[in-house]
Amino acid sequence: MSFIDATKNQHYVSQVEQRLNSISGAGRKIYTFALKDRETCTVELEDPKGTGITSNLSFTDLYTFEFLDEGKRKNYEHAFGKYEEKIGIATSSLLDKIKANDEDIIEELNDVLRLKFLNFIRNPYNIIKVLNSIGVLADHKPVKNELLEDYRLLEQRDDDGIQRICQVFGVTREQYLRWMKVIFLSLIDIGNGETILENLVSDLFENKEFATACTIYGISDTYSDKRVAISDRSYVDYSEITDGDLMMAFNLNANYFIKFALLDVNRFMDKYIHESMDKEKIKLTFLSLQKTVKIYVQEDNDEALAALANYNQHAVYQCHSKVFCSVRDIYIG
Repeated sequence: MSFIDATKNQHYVSQVEQRLNSISGAGRKIYTFALKDRETCTVELEDPKGTGITSNLSFTDLYTFEFLDEGKRKNYEHAFGKYEEKIGIATSSLLDKIKANDEDIIEELNDVLRLKFLNFIRNPYNIIKVLNSIGVLADHKPVKNELLEDYRLLEQRDDDGIQRICQVFGVTREQYLRWMKVIFLSLIDIGNGETILENLVSDLFENKEFATACTIYGISDTYSDKRVAISDRSYVDYSEITDGDLMMAFNLNANYFIKFALLDVNRFMDKYIHESMDKEKIKLTFLSLQKTVKIYVQEDNDEALAALANYNQHAVYQCHSKVFCSVRDIYIG
């Protein structure tokens, strides 16, 4: 894997994804809203002409770990590109198949969710959340010597840029560097032709210890004033309503978003299976079955509109300071 790249302006939400949410007729602009009151989900449009995507949701040398000659540097841009270059086609194909009632969508879901989970991991406003969730990754090191050499460079970066990053995103140098290690280890081949990130997403669909469900919500152009927002944190967290199980939602484009839930089967059985029943036998029976992931779709109905309002409310409430959308008003019901 080559980390050498000249990119200085490094996005934590890709330009491709932002263009999927761009202002109609202005493919390289998006509306930006500043958070004014978190409790009432009040936001204010910053510029009625929109914000340029080129420099939006990005930060100078955020993922750089070595500066080279002639403006080159070592960063994660090439590794990110592996997932970013697929997102436009994967999103379109996923939505086209859903409209055609084609259930063969696991490949598209994999491509979409890999980038969405990468966005969660690489978003600088999520540094503390990521370290609390999967920070243990940073306790490990690559096996291959060439990767180990690059990995060790992470701790050697010591310039004004790090101080600026830590100040803007409210973390310490140690937290920032540990987060950079987590990203590094998430992106390298772990020996089976896949990365940890890819294994993580595949596991969501294959691991029988967890029940998995997805719901895709859509609002067509019939409701031209109601669109899906993007939080500056790049995801919406619904875990507070699942009693500890994972439930997240991600923007797909201006019209659609996906809600993804992962239920711990053991914890579910401990909580809901009566003690008089043979839990172990029930579990073994469950694990013997082929795992299926049901994809639910709600579009242009009351449930979809209510879900959109709820999603946008969460996006505003959970954002660091800004949300983005393709229209001038954030629909919250």
